[in-house]
Amino acid sequence: MKKNVIKILCTTLAVTCIMSFSAISAFATENNASEAETGFVPSANSTWGDLYRHFDYEGFSALSPEEKQFYDSVLLSSGTESTVLADTRVAPASTSAVDDVIASYMEEHGKEDYVSVYTALQPEEPQSRAIELGIAGFSLGVTTTTNSIEYTGLIATTVACPKLGIAVTLYDENGIYTDFNSESESNATFCGIDDTFENLQSKKTYTVHALGLVTPPANYVLSNPLAIMKDYTTK
Repeated sequence: MKKNVIKILCTTLAVTCIMSFSAISAFATENNASEAETGFVPSANSTWGDLYRHFDYEGFSALSPEEKQFYDSVLLSSGTESTVLADTRVAPASTSAVDDVIASYMEEHGKEDYVSVYTALQPEEPQSRAIELGIAGFSLGVTTTTNSIEYTGLIATTVACPKLGIAVTLYDENGIYTDFNSESESNATFCGIDDTFENLQSKKTYTVHALGLVTPPANYVLSNPLAIMKDYTTK
């Protein structure tokens, strides 16, 4: 009799624990979704990692330690409005290898007007002549409607990289981040993203801010991050 009672108690306890865990998990998921819907109000020290966690906690958790470190190291306040950040040491003539890829991708997605920035993938040992200089190009094309902003982003490189990623966000005139999206590719020479920020107000100015992640291959180092930030007004 005692054994049966003990079995019943153990079973009841196990079921209770499982139900409690499920309830906690569901609450955490609902809480994260609720936070994402409220927008993100940054502080002076807020990073892209903070923004990423706010809008896509599970997605950020799934990133590699190197990717997390990258997003956590870049301040949201880097750069100024309507400014692009690029490596001025990259000669325009050397970008032709990625320009064709960018132009084709933008045309395919109906973006005739787009902004491009470039950075160099330099040999880790500058004296090494066995490793050629690599180029990474990052482009953003945007089209506005009365209540949406359609965006297309692309990173293209001349050498295959272990990881390429794009994060795109939107903030309003009050400095509140209202939406976020990201995409990534492994062992690739290009990574694209094409989506829409919806439910916006007509005739209102928003800032589209995009960040490009490039993890250099072995024996290479990245000369500087890639970022694009521009203002767009809905129709």
